[in-house]
Amino acid sequence: NKKIFSLILAASFLFASCSVSESPNSKNDDTNSKEVIEVENDNSKDQKVANNSLYPEVSLSIYDAKKAFDLEFGVGDIGITSLSLDNGNGKYYYEIDGFLDNKEYEAKIDANTGDIVESKSEAENENKEVLDFTILKDPNDVITKALEGKENAYVKEWELSIENGKAVYELDIENADDMEIDAYEKTN
Repeated sequence: NKKIFSLILAASFLFASCSVSESPNSKNDDTNSKEVIEVENDNSKDQKVANNSLYPEVSLSIYDAKKAFDLEFGVGDIGITSLSLDNGNGKYYYEIDGFLDNKEYEAKIDANTGDIVESKSEAENENKEVLDFTILKDPNDVITKALEGKENAYVKEWELSIENGKAVYELDIENADDMEIDAYEKTN
């Protein structure tokens, strides 16, 4: 009985010492894992690092954002005067300005969920030129073409507006010069 008791006692000490020595290591492993995850999350604010893309990848197209914008105000087909894709705190938002019947409309829309973050409208006496979405170039196509041959360059944000009577994309490019590109397809 003494031998069995000694054997059980020795095994208990052995298991106890193993679990004590493993416990700090497993906590360190968890801590290290959390640190790696936190570092990865901090880097994910930069879309280029997060998904190795030339342009910000978002769920909502500009056409879907325009639909959400129209639905927010419920007044029909508002003419869009400017539309931008902006990065704020690691999230992307469409900021849209529009004009209809002497009234100006503005909205900020989450570019992944379609949720309206902010919106307002106010009277505006000045007529404004609006974008023609039927001949608009896709922003991702514009960006891809603009970045051809530019190593490590990518677009962080962009804006679509009318300047001097011409629709243009203004590209905020990292690791290369910013660019301004015609926004309309050529029509015959």
